[in-house]
Amino acid sequence: MVSKTELPTVECKNLQSAFRNPDSVDIIIKQEVDKGIVEGKYLSSPHESQDHFSINDLIDKEQCSLSYVKIDDAINAIKEFGRLSILNKADIADAFKQLGIKRDQHHLYCIKWRNLYYYYVRLCFGSRSSPKIFDNLSVAICWIAKNNYNIPVILHLLDDFLTVQASDTSGDRTMALITLIFNRLNIPLSKKKTVGPHTTLEYLGIILDTDKMEARLPQDKVERIIYFIGTFLRRHSIKKRELLQLLGHFNFAARVIIPGRTFWNCVSFFYDTFTTNAADFELYTDAASTLGFGGYFKGHWFCSSWPPELQNILDSDMSMAFRELYPIVVAAVLWGKHWTRKRIVFHCDNESTVNIINKGRSKVQDIMKLMRKLTWLAAINNFTFSNVPERSAGSRCTSHDLSALLTRNVELTNSVSCLLKTSIAPRTRTQYECGYSAYATFLRMTGVIWLNSDMPPLTEEFLIHFATHCFKNLHLKCSTIKMYICGIRYKYLENGKPSIFSDSSDKLYRLDALYRGIKKNEKKSTKPRLPITFTILKDICQFLRKGYYTPYVNILPESACVTAYFGFLRCGEFTVLHSFDSECNVSIEDIRFLKDKVTFHLKASKTDPFREGVDIHLFVSGASVCPVLSLERYMDYRTRKFKDSKSQDAFFVMENRKALTRNYFISSLKNILAVLGYRFKN
Repeated sequence: MVSKTELPTVECKNLQSAFRNPDSVDIIIKQEVDKGIVEGKYLSSPHESQDHFSINDLIDKEQCSLSYVKIDDAINAIKEFGRLSILNKADIADAFKQLGIKRDQHHLYCIKWRNLYYYYVRLCFGSRSSPKIFDNLSVAICWIAKNNYNIPVILHLLDDFLTVQASDTSGDRTMALITLIFNRLNIPLSKKKTVGPHTTLEYLGIILDTDKMEARLPQDKVERIIYFIGTFLRRHSIKKRELLQLLGHFNFAARVIIPGRTFWNCVSFFYDTFTTNAADFELYTDAASTLGFGGYFKGHWFCSSWPPELQNILDSDMSMAFRELYPIVVAAVLWGKHWTRKRIVFHCDNESTVNIINKGRSKVQDIMKLMRKLTWLAAINNFTFSNVPERSAGSRCTSHDLSALLTRNVELTNSVSCLLKTSIAPRTRTQYECGYSAYATFLRMTGVIWLNSDMPPLTEEFLIHFATHCFKNLHLKCSTIKMYICGIRYKYLENGKPSIFSDSSDKLYRLDALYRGIKKNEKKSTKPRLPITFTILKDICQFLRKGYYTPYVNILPESACVTAYFGFLRCGEFTVLHSFDSECNVSIEDIRFLKDKVTFHLKASKTDPFREGVDIHLFVSGASVCPVLSLERYMDYRTRKFKDSKSQDAFFVMENRKALTRNYFISSLKNILAVLGYRFKN
């Protein structure tokens, strides 16, 4: 990534820290030479020189920019899998030094020590391009783990890897797979830092505890911060470097909490993923300039007139902002202990109050006292807060109030979920889920991160690259890619999320053009399918009537094949994929035997998405292969074998009394055709 390599050779002085610790420098250089990381006799370019470039000046800053994983990503994964999630951690030994430097750039990475010259042949620390180059390796490792070894969640920050999985899965197997991956890639792992499976381990300097569902600072870091604070409290003045060092410790401690928290006890319980509107859990506050203020929370309330000692504040220009904020602070004092782990959103019709709460500060000292009190209450009770303006100052009833009222109707909510679930066929839903999962995996693989949303970002550009990835890397057909993108669209629709598909007037022209390009470039490999002709059907029936299997197993495939042939049925219309569902699969009550025919009621099919149902009439043929006779014989055997059957039970059942599955029927049919001498391809 170095833009210019033809540079003059210039010597520069070593840092004073190297001269103060010469023995340490000797040891480090010897270790690097022994490992083959450092060698040669070249000189490096100087730093802070007006006549020459430093090595980082030759590397494009934008090209090497990175978005690192955050502790919030690990916490979100743990919340997804629930309590007692299993954690594994792996760390690459000598991380950057696993990758080499191009030979024509060796002279740019040089050191001089004790009048001897060395140059790096592996990536070195301090180079702007090293993290970016090494991160490409880490991304590839994560992709291999997910796609080749089915490890569901694996996060990485350069050389640190973390896997998260459900409590009912094998953590030892995951650790064995991780070790296998690195061994096959010939990448060494640090034995000290590779740990698991555990429910508690340290990642990115933070202890993650899936048993207590909390993130906390290690005890040594807590004691170090306390020591620093105690030292500073006893001093009248400090140096700027010391202050920055203390702030650095505070900033690190804030990684386990929402950024900007003023005070904390170094423990962070995992916050709810979604924000909670105050009205949604029955929290209301209000203030009136003349009457006073009040609040309500789940059956408890308070109200009061304005205290006389606040009169000077209330008469100021910021009086309304103070009035709106005051009851919120009072509510936090009274009920804050009940808001643990909540991300609370207050609604306010005063713009000044909204800005003050969101920024956490104000120029007015009296309002800052309230903000500090609210911040302190949030810290000790473990909740966060923000404020948004109401759409109408004249109405306190928002859409969130309506949402809360509707969702409290459990029966209606369950009915909505059921109707949405049955809006598409189970098999279509499975394909949709597969497409959405592939899209989310693709975005993570390319470094796209979405922290504050349960749905990944969606743009036409993302879809174009995703479709290309499916075609080039996953080798999917255009029809499958379209099905995947339909699944993405349906997922956003089902969750009520706005997307680029929401506006019907905004046609995705580039995506349509890409479809046409994929269609023209995909290989035309049509799979030949030969029909079951009447001659073949006759051979199947005659073969089964000779008693190849048991009597019941003989009549089951015969009746199924004859019914499918004369009724023009698809395999999925008289078999089940996994389990029987009386709402859509054929049951005993759907078959009616009449004098000269059998009526077969088909509840659902591929061409009947709204499940209106259709009656299929099978008449007596008078030939050796007759659908009516086959069904009558099958029903006779079924009744005698399963005497306690109910009308809602599956019509076609196997010997174990389970509904006839698609896999069982197809495998049985293939075996029969093979015995009869018919050749077929999988």
